[in-house]
Amino acid sequence: MVTQSSSQGVFQSQTRRDTRTGSMEVRWRVAVMVVVAAAAGLLTVTQAQEESSLKSFWPPPKDMNIDLQNKDVNPGEKAAKAARKLHRLLLGSEDTRAGTESVLGMYLPTINPFVVKNLKCIDDVIAIIRVWTDQDLMNKMMSQNKFWSIFLPDSWGKVPDGILYGNVMPWGMQEECTMLNVNEHIPLNETVPPINMEFSGRYCLVSLDTIKSENQQAQRAWQEGFIAPDVQVGVAMTAPKVKPIFSYGTCMPSTCTADDLEASINSILNPVGKKARHIDCHVEDEPNYLNAGDIVFVVILSVLGSVMLLGTTIDLCINYYDSHELRKGPLSFLLVFSMYTNMKNTFAIKVKEHPDVISCLHGFRVFTMVWVVWGHGYMMQASVTSNLVHYKELSQGILNQIIMNASYSVDTFLFMSGLLVAYTVLLEKEKARGVNWIMYYIHRIIRLTPPIMFTAAASATVFRFAMKGPYSHSVERNFVQSCRESWWADSIFVNNLVDMSPCLPQCWYTAVDFQLFAVAPLVLAPLLTNSFLSLVWLFLVTVASVAVPIINIAVYNLIPSGLPFLVNAEERKANVDLYMMPWARAGPYLVGIWTAWFLVRVRSKPFKMHPVAVVVGWVVSAAIAIAVLFGMTEYNVLDFSDPKKVSQVVSILYGGLSRLAWGVSLMWVVFACHTGYGGIMNSILSHPSLQPLSRLTYSLFLVTIPVQIIYTGAIYMPLYVNHLTKIIETCGYLFIGGLIGIPLTLAVERPILGLEKIIFPRKGRGIIENKVEEKKQE
Repeated sequence: MVTQSSSQGVFQSQTRRDTRTGSMEVRWRVAVMVVVAAAAGLLTVTQAQEESSLKSFWPPPKDMNIDLQNKDVNPGEKAAKAARKLHRLLLGSEDTRAGTESVLGMYLPTINPFVVKNLKCIDDVIAIIRVWTDQDLMNKMMSQNKFWSIFLPDSWGKVPDGILYGNVMPWGMQEECTMLNVNEHIPLNETVPPINMEFSGRYCLVSLDTIKSENQQAQRAWQEGFIAPDVQVGVAMTAPKVKPIFSYGTCMPSTCTADDLEASINSILNPVGKKARHIDCHVEDEPNYLNAGDIVFVVILSVLGSVMLLGTTIDLCINYYDSHELRKGPLSFLLVFSMYTNMKNTFAIKVKEHPDVISCLHGFRVFTMVWVVWGHGYMMQASVTSNLVHYKELSQGILNQIIMNASYSVDTFLFMSGLLVAYTVLLEKEKARGVNWIMYYIHRIIRLTPPIMFTAAASATVFRFAMKGPYSHSVERNFVQSCRESWWADSIFVNNLVDMSPCLPQCWYTAVDFQLFAVAPLVLAPLLTNSFLSLVWLFLVTVASVAVPIINIAVYNLIPSGLPFLVNAEERKANVDLYMMPWARAGPYLVGIWTAWFLVRVRSKPFKMHPVAVVVGWVVSAAIAIAVLFGMTEYNVLDFSDPKKVSQVVSILYGGLSRLAWGVSLMWVVFACHTGYGGIMNSILSHPSLQPLSRLTYSLFLVTIPVQIIYTGAIYMPLYVNHLTKIIETCGYLFIGGLIGIPLTLAVERPILGLEKIIFPRKGRGIIENKVEEKKQE
């Protein structure tokens, strides 16, 4: 699983809109209701802000020709009382309706010229306020089917339902805002002064933060709880004790800029220790130009596509004219790019495979990949979730531990990697009378690096064009920008060792895998001698792989690592040593090497097991897997207020042994299936229909997390999380990932492997490398 801190304190909300049109009578009723509620809720002076820094510039200068304080804007007393109870805006106090000050500065830029220098913005904001405060003018506009004056505030993010359940990021309605196209020219004989405004809607998502202060007493005020008991939830953002938990959406004229809104917000919130952290704005059909990196990537895609088309054409011509002797000449360098051959090889189904192929690994790869994507879904969308507190319920119960402990899917891949590396090396030594250790490393780099670089390049460039939602700029800041800066760390397998934001978060696994691969010859080379001491050495290294996490847990008093984003920041930092480092994940990798040694030992001789031994093996293996997955059910419960702590003894035993034990359980499954004792389990895992999907797992592994991250930037409303929605989303991620992963396989993965075979031919790899070429986690 991937570690990310993007889920901290980020809760989302849902708002609804109703813009249906019908008869003129229905329109009038809806319009009047909205206007009355909006006027009552928006345009009365609040006590909270009268006591705040607004006094420095409120009321507005008299030369603005507008007197908001003395204007009667409450035509319905009942509606006014209802609005007073709802507190729908993000400002205001318990005893007053949210007034105009709640709008200016937070939802619309202030009209104070000392704060906002953009005079055109100020003019348009004043014109909007004048329309809102003139009921006759609003009625006349709506009679002409001009409803922008109610659509604009309706699109704002307001205090949502379910705040205490985590619904604290009211996005508003971006599309309702950006669809606005205001063109009002009201002459002097109808209103004084005349109104002239032309603008479209500019939607902005505002996220807030605290201002770091050296005043320790002021800082302690923020530690007094989630929300101070004397402040009503969501209605007093200007109260110093209320934490800036909201990221809200607003709509303002396109003539106003994000800088205008930021200056306005800060003028209100800075005196109480808060500030605008990010203001991400969108307009309808906003231009998204290609930069230099985009152009370079598009050129690379064009060249690569042309080469693939040429290679495919030559391949088809050779088949048509039966001129297969041409395949061995210079054309072989082009033929490796043939989409026809690569597609045929990728989706080939072999009913009967070579005996040396560990066919049950097809099922291991496919089902583990589904588990990985499913588990990632709960993490990657946490930042756009409207019921984040519900994660506590999702962590309770026996079956839910399949998700809570989804990190063991990584250990499954590490087990398969150690197994296949050792199995290939041992058979290569047997067939070629030796191992080319230089090519051992070259092949690995060639195998893994190009697809990673290509995926990182796409993530840093063209992927962003798929995002248009409120959260898209945040994704660009945290994901796209990280890919532009740290793609190299993923490509050279050091991203888990450097202190920087990752490009492809899941590639901490490829880094750990490569680091274990790099030191594997220390145990593989002795194994080639078939000596007893080599097994003793492997045993000691395996014991060390258990001792290291045990020592870490004991010394630093850590808890066993499940989903890393579920612990607090301090525990998460310490947890890195238990999750993302090779010395903490070496256990299943080494068990994979042990499995390969056993398989090679029984490979060329008849092997029989007593039925009782077979039954015992399956029972023990199942018991170990169940203990690992469900043994911590009592402790794997999320509770933000009073989390259950695991005793140190349990932490040491479970945290130190669980990953090695998981590998031991897998070892029996592979050994039994490969030696003919797998029964129905082998029939499932080795089913030929899984072979094409198995060959695509490496590409899926690389592209599914970018798809999940981009999805958060593409949606327009926050997501509601439960198991059913996550299962449906997982199906979509796998499908979309396949649509992207297949071209990645055809354009990069298979051509690179084909070129390697031409440039670096290796003896002894014939059978194994041709038959096991599809292994995706080697």
